[in-house]
Amino acid sequence: MTYTQDGESVTLEMTRDDFAQLLFAIGSAAGAASSEPDKRRFWSWLRFANEINSGNPAFTPYEIPAEFQL
Repeated sequence: MTYTQDGESVTLEMTRDDFAQLLFAIGSAAGAASSEPDKRRFWSWLRFANEINSGNPAFTPYEIPAEFQL
């Protein structure tokens, strides 16, 4: 995995296995947040999953309720 930075932009280059592990970590964080009474953190993790998968044709984005959208 490599990290590069250009001003405020960061690029991570990783293998598909690394990306799968990152998605698993995001899913685990969302799962933990789902037990909290306030669901803002849960929806923020799903929104992040959508963001890092933008452009991924194999990904179906999560529908984020309006009250939890930025």
